[in-house]
Amino acid sequence: MNTFYALLIACLFVLPLYAQVPGYTGKRQLLVADIHLFPAIRFSKLKDGMLPVNLRLGLSHEYVLSRRFSASFTASYIQSGFDYERNGGQISGKGRISGYALGLGFRMYSFRRVGNIAPLGPFQQLELLYLGHGMRDTDRLFYPDGRRKLARFRDMGLVFTLGNQRIIHPRISYKLAVQVGTVLGLFDHRGTQDEQYLKEVATDRLQGYFFLNFHAGIGVLLF
Repeated sequence: MNTFYALLIACLFVLPLYAQVPGYTGKRQLLVADIHLFPAIRFSKLKDGMLPVNLRLGLSHEYVLSRRFSASFTASYIQSGFDYERNGGQISGKGRISGYALGLGFRMYSFRRVGNIAPLGPFQQLELLYLGHGMRDTDRLFYPDGRRKLARFRDMGLVFTLGNQRIIHPRISYKLAVQVGTVLGLFDHRGTQDEQYLKEVATDRLQGYFFLNFHAGIGVLLF
């Protein structure tokens, strides 16, 4: 009989734990302002030992699905420079890539430390990106007519993130993370020889753009 009462008391303590509402104090949605600081490189394209650095700014919305998992939607602005060559290297110039990246991510939080519950603690995230970007010729040397607008492209990318998210106020959070990613070089393969060349240049540049990111964010718990 003593064993029966002991099991009953244990169940009474365990059941409320499983009934806990996902999120932090019941809040399941988090809006975050993100900043990405990263070396804007393809390792084969380094010149004169210089390591250029870029910034990427964006917003993300996280929705907690359970004690351990959440989904996120991200939107960020893309801007970076590129180099091009024409006529076998006789003409060379510079241009700019600008556009946007939209992402859909799935995040898993770790239970390694006591008290971790989504959206708190160490996490891993896999994110699928959709990219839309245009190319402009700042030197106006690519085409004989000196046009500035060169082309617009679409692409897809994959990003993997390792990070940690903490609450510093009942409604304020911060996160620090490292991201690695790639651009897949999809879509827009048809076109003129010049357009195909520009597509290769854009893909190569964006692969360096997303290759490594140091990521920080400040968020607000909504509800």
